Amino acid sequence: MLKVYDDTKRASDFFNQQLVAFTKRHTPKTWEKTLLIGWFEMARTNAYILWGIIHPDSMLHKEFVLDVAAHLLAGQQE
Repeated sequence: MLKVYDDTKRASDFFNQQLVAFTKRHTPKTWEKTLLIGWFEMARTNAYILWGIIHPDSMLHKEFVLDVAAHLLAGQQE
């Protein structure tokens, strides 16, 4: 786990590039929503980076996000 952290977070270059590439600018009216959306996007980007390390070239970021959303919605219906 430490090797993965070192490879993806050292100097935060790789993570920041991924975060900038896969996030949108949100302008919620409250700071709570801004914080929640920011945390969610960081978690989503971290998950995609780790998924890409374990399964290289398996899916695009958009496909990953849609797959995660489908699984979260399926869990709500049960």
